[in-house]
Parts: sequence; C-alpha cells; structure tokens
Amino acid sequence: MLKQNIELPEYQRSFVWRKDESEMLINSMKEGQFIQPVTLAFFDDGEKKQNLILDGQQRLTSILIAFIGFFPDKSKFEEPQTLSSDDDSAIDDADAGNENNCIKWTFKEIVSLGKTKDEVVNGITMSAREKYQHFDMHCDDSFFENTFLGFSYIVPSTNDNHEKQTFFTKLFRNMNYLGKKLLPIESRRSLYFVKSDLKNYFEGRADDNTEVLCGITLFENMSTRQIDFVRYLSILSQYIIVGERVNKVLVGYSAYSQRENYYSDYVSYVVGIEQEDRKDKFDGFDMERVFPDKCWQTRFASMKSKIGVLKDSMSLDEKNRFSSWIDADYWLFGLIYWMLFEGKEINHTEELVAKLTNKISSKKSSDSYSRSPNRVGNIRERLSESIEIYKDFIVVP
Repeated sequence: MLKQNIELPEYQRSFVWRKDESEMLINSMKEGQFIQPVTLAFFDDGEKKQNLILDGQQRLTSILIAFIGFFPDKSKFEEPQTLSSDDDSAIDDADAGNENNCIKWTFKEIVSLGKTKDEVVNGITMSAREKYQHFDMHCDDSFFENTFLGFSYIVPSTNDNHEKQTFFTKLFRNMNYLGKKLLPIESRRSLYFVKSDLKNYFEGRADDNTEVLCGITLFENMSTRQIDFVRYLSILSQYIIVGERVNKVLVGYSAYSQRENYYSDYVSYVVGIEQEDRKDKFDGFDMERVFPDKCWQTRFASMKSKIGVLKDSMSLDEKNRFSSWIDADYWLFGLIYWMLFEGKEINHTEELVAKLTNKISSKKSSDSYSRSPNRVGNIRERLSESIEIYKDFIVVP
C-alpha cells in the first residue's frame, strides 16, 4: 500500500471504521483468529497496471495505520453528506445524528506522504500532526513480517477495456450490494454458543422450549413480525442499572438502524464477549445477582402462565398479534420487569387491564405519537409508565 502496489478505486467509500474497531482487528490478528480474506483485482487499461481493492478497504487501512502508528482524527476531516432517513426514531434526541462515524478520508492521505514508514511519520509530524492521533497497538516489526491476511486475486479474462470496466462494476455491486445479510436474530445466535445454557434466556423460551410470550406476535408494516425478546431483556437490564434516570436508557441508539448493535452488545456482555460500542452501557448488570441459581428459568414459567391468562385482555387480533409497539410495550415492559427481573407475582384484575388499556388508547389518539412510536423518547416513556402501572398490582407476600 505504501509503495502503491495496491490501490483504492475512486468509487470506494471513505474510511468508516472507528478506532476501537481497528483495535479489535489488530488484536484478533495477534490472537491468530480467522480474519475474512480481502479481494484484490488486476486492472490493465493499456497505460497503467493496477491492483485494485474491491473488498477489504477497512481491514487493510486499519493494518496500515497500525503500522504507521497514527489514526486520523475524525473531528479534523469533513464528514461526507448522507442521505436523510425516513426513520421516525432518530428525531430530537440529544444523541441523535451521531451514528455516522465515517470521515472524508482514505489511506491515500497517508501514502501521499511517502513510500516508507519513516517518510510518512515524518510527513505527519511536520505538516499534519493536528489531524492525527497516536495509534500504538504495540506491534513490533515481526508482527507485520510474520502475520498474514488471506486474499482473493481476480484477473478479468478479456483484453477489452470497456468489458473490463463493466466486469468490475458488476463485481463490485455484487459484492457490496446484492449479498443477502443474515437476519439480526440469526447473526446474534452465533454468540449464544459461548454460553449455550443461556440460549432459552435470550430467545424467551421455557424449559419445554415453548415461548414465554405464548406465541404473541406483532402486526407491523402490513406483515406479522416476531417480537424480539432480547429487545425487552436488554432495555430492562439497563433500566435496572440507571433506575429512575430512564433518559439514560438507549443513549446513543436513537436511530432504529443502530438498535440491533445495542441488542447484540447485550448478548455479548452477558456471555462475556467484547462489545462493539459504548462498552459501559451494561456495566453494573450482574446475571448472578439478578438471577441467583438461574432462577430466570422458574420465573419464565410463572411469566408464561400469567401471559396465558392475560392474553384475552390484551386486545390481540384473531391471529394473536398486537396491533402496534404501543400495545406491546405497555403490556410487556412492566410485566417482564416485575415478574422476571424482580421475581414478583402480578395480581390480574380488571383495574390493571383498564389502566393499561386507557393508557394505550390515550397514546394512540395522539397522531404525532402514533406516527413515531419508536422514537427513543417514546420508548422510554412506555418503559417507565408500564413499570409504574404494574407496580400497584404486585402481590404482597
């Protein structure tokens, strides 16, 4: 890369990884873990022969900056414009708008300073020190000499330049846009293997493998959606930590698109794997303290029984579906909190049903609330109000 024997095509995006993501890559390589190979391609337009990076820019850039020892300071580089989002959840929150971590920078900025490490370091020190931060991964020369990254090398089987360009365009699109991603819950399940005995905990299943939520689903965007049990586990676990400071829940995850990271990080925290972002958000949550002797299993059974009784009062449709997240959250947040996390029994009364039903109706009558139910502020409101409603119906021993 320094000698420009490997180059970045103009159509590649900017460097988007955060510093901690680059650190995770280098640490994984130090540990000898498998790293997904990169893809390079040979391009000869008759005037210049190039080895182009088709896939792996973030990995290769991270290795280069670890070698150089400097990381670009995001605040010193202009952020590229992004398309607006129609997601209602990213509006008017203190932490909204901070999810875009990309900067208008690629490793071309580094290689333009020289073709050796010393030349680049000298260039940064002399003219660009304010734009870079030290990035010391404690890697000696032997690490870069004896650590290898797999790669695929593609050579077009044509000499026609137009055909080559068409080939690379289709290839790049296929690699970056047409791949079918795993569903979030499918990706998350790979983390369960670390502690397989918690699989039922994360998926909300009793000992007999039946659903604690008794098959209740959600009707959203004209289709039936599974209710993600980890959503409730993660939010309520953080609520236990912050208490009445409910505005601390989901901080940094205003955008709906970022919340899967929050849920995955919760699973990672519980099973003892490093989280991706905001690594202190679940600090203070102790599974052994909250669920001594794995009592969540017996509490699941009690909760399943209670939901079975309450189902007829939940205004579900004929297919056993909530009509909105407003319904689901008011019914489930408080119930799961008191029965699962606090180990309490709930007294099922007409008054409880009336309070929950009236609260749901009042929220649905507000057009602005109904249009954006998953704005993080609205979720926090449902969280605290649901818990408060159920509090009055705890069975006192």
